[in-house]
Order: sequence, then structure tokens, then C-alpha cells
Amino acid sequence: MDTQRGFERLVNFSDAVVAIAATLLVLPLVEIVAPERDLSVRELLAEHRSDLFAFVLGFLVIYQLWLLHHGLFRNLRGYDSALIWTNFVWLLSIVFLPFATKLLARGEGFERGTAALYIGTIAVAVAMITAARIVVVRHPELEFDDARGSTRVLPSAVATGIAFAALALSLLFPAVGIWFLVAFAFSGVITDLIRRVVSSRRGSERVP
Repeated sequence: MDTQRGFERLVNFSDAVVAIAATLLVLPLVEIVAPERDLSVRELLAEHRSDLFAFVLGFLVIYQLWLLHHGLFRNLRGYDSALIWTNFVWLLSIVFLPFATKLLARGEGFERGTAALYIGTIAVAVAMITAARIVVVRHPELEFDDARGSTRVLPSAVATGIAFAALALSLLFPAVGIWFLVAFAFSGVITDLIRRVVSSRRGSERVP
């Protein structure tokens, strides 16, 4: 396990990559303001509403993925090779998101291949957070002493399930797949429901 300075560099590098990816999302919006075209702000926004939608969606997705990453890494004091590689793949998916977002804007999110590529990228990112949590659960020495044993896999596992369900829907029904990502907002509710069902089953099994 590597600690302190090496771990701080890992987190700082990850944050820097996320910041760059979020910044890249706005570049297509800068390009639509062509000086030779005399359009009002209203006309410009109406003409490029798909670009604006993709930018807002992409920024929210990157922010949510960063929150998942931050929620895990804030309790860690070190890392191992397994955590390095899961973080590497996670960063790779984050860097790829601006490209997938650009395609999403061009196809307005309702093309089968475009929707699948975008949602698949998100699914990989969320799956890597789940994998990283599994690594930490198996190696609790990576956590701070006061946070040891606090890492849970279920919340990110639920988010991973939602992402891959959205991916499957995007292949079958492209118009539905993108909007199914809204289910991420209810991942906490789904997690609590699963916990209650598991707890009730365990309680019933204890009753003679």
C-alpha cells in the first residue's frame, strides 16, 4: 500500500482530469457563436438546443460521477495496484465522455449507436467505482482508522445496474435509453428499498 504523498498525487491527478473533461464540454458551445451570422440570442439557443441539452446533461453526469469518486476516496489514506487500475479505467471513461457528448448533440440522443455509446461510457465509469469499492472492502487497511469498514458496495452496485439497464434499453428503444438515466436520481431510494427487503428477510429467517 502506498500512502500520503503518492495518494495525494493520485487524487489531485484524478480531479484535474475531471476538471479538464468538464471544461471540454463547453468548447462546442463556443464554436456555435459565429461572428458572420447575425442571430439573436433566442434564435441561437433555439437552433442549438441539442448542443445545450448535451452540455447540461454531460456536465451533470460528470459531476455525479465525480461525487461517486469523491465519496469513496475521501475515506482512503492509501491505494494499491488494483485501485490504481480501476481508477485508470474510470478516468479513461471520464475523458471519453466529451466525445460521446458531442455525438449525442449531433444525433439529439435518439440514435441507437449514439445513445448506446454515451450510456455505455457512463456504465463503465459507474462499474469502475463499484469495482473500486469492492477493492476497498477487501482491503480495509486502505481506509482511515476512523472510517474503516464504512465503505459499502450496494449504493454503487445499484447505480451500475441502472446504467446497464439504460444501456440495454438504448439498444432496444433509443428514445427511452437516454431518459432512463433519470433513474439515477432515485438510486438512493432503490438502495434503501433493497436494504429493507434484505433486512426483513433476515429477520423472518431468525423467527423460529
